Amino acid sequence: MDRAKRETPLTRSSIEFYIGMVVAIVLVVFPMTWYMRIPLFVILCAACVDFCWHSPFTLKNFSKPARTVVCLAIFGLLAWVGWDNVTTARQAESFPPRAVEYFKYWGSLDQNLRLIKPLPPKVPFLQGTPGGRIVVDTSKFKDYSDKYRLWAACFHWNATEDPLDTDNISHSNFFDISGTDVLIVCSWNQQYLNELLSGKSSTNYYVLLVPKKVEKTDFKNIREALASGGYILEDRGGPP
Repeated sequence: MDRAKRETPLTRSSIEFYIGMVVAIVLVVFPMTWYMRIPLFVILCAACVDFCWHSPFTLKNFSKPARTVVCLAIFGLLAWVGWDNVTTARQAESFPPRAVEYFKYWGSLDQNLRLIKPLPPKVPFLQGTPGGRIVVDTSKFKDYSDKYRLWAACFHWNATEDPLDTDNISHSNFFDISGTDVLIVCSWNQQYLNELLSGKSSTNYYVLLVPKKVEKTDFKNIREALASGGYILEDRGGPP
């Protein structure tokens, strides 16, 4: 007697399939906390693995060891997707909401800064104190002061790549989350100054929450700062 006759597929397999589909749709469509997602992913893994084990196709074409490997592969894939989904949801709940205005001011450190363009052979120069300035309302996220500090960056975006990947950005040091308003100063690097003197305008300003355990401030781009555990509090465009 062959294996397909000795071991018949369960009649509930189609029910398990629909359970898996419903749980997957719920996870994707409906907002929920990260800890509510964990049992749903466990149910999804159990339903999908059980369906794979008892489906007519696997019973007919695979031996038990082969089905075990396939089920483990499916479980591993779903576990990986679930881990990413849950950690992303947990991170989103661990930081202040993005749909809030935290910036009170963003622009030049010196509001009277001017680009002077004399006649050739004289070269353009800046009149005033160079640098970027961002004022952040910390009263909206004071609860994060124990674990995070503020870090800011400014740069000219060339629109040919993701702004998160723009290298050689001007940046600030770390600032503690204290008081009501925090003034963050970004020192302009030579690249930014050269771009400003050449006529570039419209600066991108970013402020991130960075874990206190991170000591590095000279991230080459925003994405590297995010990889260190940072979170974009807010970003804006503005002068100069």
